[in-house]
Amino acid sequence: MNQTTGFSKKIIKELLSWKITNFNKKKYYEAKKIPVNVSSLKKYKKKIESLFFEETKAQLNQISKINSELTGIFDCQIVSKIIKDKKFILEIEIVSKKFQNFREGDFIIFFEKPEKKEKICHSLIGLIYKKIFNFKKRILIETDPEIWENTGKKNQRINLTNFRTLFSLKSIYKDFQVLNNFNQIPWGINKILFSKKKSINENFSLSRKEIFFYSHFTVHFNSSQMEGILSTLINKISLIQGPPGTGKTRTILGIIYLNLRKFLSRKNKFLKKILSKEFDLLKGKLSSFFGEKRRFNLNKEKNWKNLQRFLYMNQKTRRIIVCAFSNTATDENTARITYGLPMQKIKAKFEIFEVLRLGPNYKFFFDHITLDSYALIWASENNDSLSIWDCSKILKDSRIQIIKKSKLIYTTLACASYTFLNKVKKKETLIIDEAAQAIELSTLVPVRKTCENLILIGDIQQLPATIFSQSSLDLNYERSLFKRLQLKKFPIYFLETQFRMHPQISSFVSRKFYKNGLNDSQMVKKVQNFHFLRCFGPILFFDASEGLDNFHKKQKNSWCNLEEIRIISFIFRSLICLFTNLNLRSIGIISSYQGQVSEIQENNILKRSELKGQINTVDGFQGREKNIIIFSTVRARNERGIGFLSDCRRMNVAFTRAKFSFWGVGKASVLKKDTNWFEGLFDFRKRGRFFCIRKPIERSNRRLIYWTTEDEKIYSEDGENFSSLNFFLINYIKSFFI
Repeated sequence: MNQTTGFSKKIIKELLSWKITNFNKKKYYEAKKIPVNVSSLKKYKKKIESLFFEETKAQLNQISKINSELTGIFDCQIVSKIIKDKKFILEIEIVSKKFQNFREGDFIIFFEKPEKKEKICHSLIGLIYKKIFNFKKRILIETDPEIWENTGKKNQRINLTNFRTLFSLKSIYKDFQVLNNFNQIPWGINKILFSKKKSINENFSLSRKEIFFYSHFTVHFNSSQMEGILSTLINKISLIQGPPGTGKTRTILGIIYLNLRKFLSRKNKFLKKILSKEFDLLKGKLSSFFGEKRRFNLNKEKNWKNLQRFLYMNQKTRRIIVCAFSNTATDENTARITYGLPMQKIKAKFEIFEVLRLGPNYKFFFDHITLDSYALIWASENNDSLSIWDCSKILKDSRIQIIKKSKLIYTTLACASYTFLNKVKKKETLIIDEAAQAIELSTLVPVRKTCENLILIGDIQQLPATIFSQSSLDLNYERSLFKRLQLKKFPIYFLETQFRMHPQISSFVSRKFYKNGLNDSQMVKKVQNFHFLRCFGPILFFDASEGLDNFHKKQKNSWCNLEEIRIISFIFRSLICLFTNLNLRSIGIISSYQGQVSEIQENNILKRSELKGQINTVDGFQGREKNIIIFSTVRARNERGIGFLSDCRRMNVAFTRAKFSFWGVGKASVLKKDTNWFEGLFDFRKRGRFFCIRKPIERSNRRLIYWTTEDEKIYSEDGENFSSLNFFLINYIKSFFI
């Protein structure tokens, strides 16, 4: 039996040799900065490999810091030490009453219990070699020779926890596997990715006559979307940058259609030219298809139609894989294809088995298009020996049949590397959404020998991959393949029309992050009911001048600001009081810190069923949108600064989640010391959308409605309690609509 479950010997040897104590204080690998232009593939691999191990160590360090709070820790003792199959093995007995079903090949962390308190407690890594079936609670753990020698005496007590519940080792392994499989990347793509030249991609330009066949596209796509879609027909690698709300998912639908049907137009002169060059290569197959004595002339319409028919039949061997870094983005793309392709006069219906959602952790309403569901249908229709009690082999064969029939596969980057996809060899077009959110290694995971076209769609101005190692961060390990190709002067097709944000929101975003390159669609200029009140306009900043940030009690590495939560509660109560028909599910509350998110969720006013799932971190909200976004900035002490809130990409994501209104809450005197936030706060003030809230917050309702610029100088007393104000506010707001 393969005890390593596919892990290479090198990565196992590295992991087992680590001691996790003080990872963040010691640099284990001599790493260098990752270059933009690759002069030597061997040196490039070496640099990335060093940073890969540094990052893996940093992630394990994060786990070791909170080991005392982990729920999956088991009390164990060492029974014996043995050497088996030239491996160093510890026999462990689990003493805890609770017991987890450990699997062979799982990596675990075990913590030594020192006899004296002053002795340092090291966290060590082991690999579950085997379970001893005669003893339900005994397992064999493979360790490093040095650790094996220095491990304590027999019956020494240790703590043990499983990686599987804490750490995604599968994704780590797949990233590492890419390092050793650069030769699996097709030559045409490999040449572009790892060459010294700035750009060797083909220039793309089509005249109006040449896009006659695509004229119906102009009804459904704007000019920038059209350029991006059509560029994928001729380039080995295409880069499309889509700022928030510019229709990236819709653009992907256009790419899917053209890549499935791109040989079907006799009007497309560009494709005719390609086919003329490759005609001799196809001559043998064409003769057998149409008859040995048949002559072919592409200028004759009848023969061109016959050639179309031949190419269409051969297109059945092609498939499109659409993948993304997260399951959320993958599910969003899958949902959009179920509505159909947004083109008119096109027969592009997909038959059963042709659209597939591959991988776990999908939304339940995609269950009918998953691999196992399809496999059961196929097996029940094509195999009479199917039994509910013993169908594993039959289903395995059925899965291969489904993969053969699938034209369009939706999955994540990690799942796109499934080995059974290689059993059915088809030419592939690979579309990667959220391409700027994954490190370069993760992006290359699904690129296999059968990949003919690689299409990267993303936005480098939004959040990149999360990196724990500061040294890896400083040496560009977080940089995506999308970003590296951009620095390499690779042509990028920019989607310039946004369909999400109110113009007052997008104006600052466009100027600050996209060099005034964003245009507003007419669809986003509608005024909402709550916009009639100045205090609930499209863009607004509430200055919590008296708020202070503190460490969160439960999540010690995070921050919270209770004063900002009171202000958010106050805004929320005023909003639902004045606009009783407002859909609460259209409101999103976000913060940069998980501690603040937890406190907001526990607030009595905000603890409503309609807001469940609507309160999250900025990072967790990337890719989503709401009509109203309330953003809590939290940081409020000059001496501490504002931490990673200063990242302009995080700021961009926060602003661009809102469709109709973005309301920020924070301490302006602290935020303005950061350059990015200084510009943002200046924009709020310039528009007259800066509102200072002082204590007592609950007595600010009248001022919120009557707010004028004079209120910035004089803070008048309300003189009434909150309960009596509710009736006053409702009557006051009615005057706007009479």
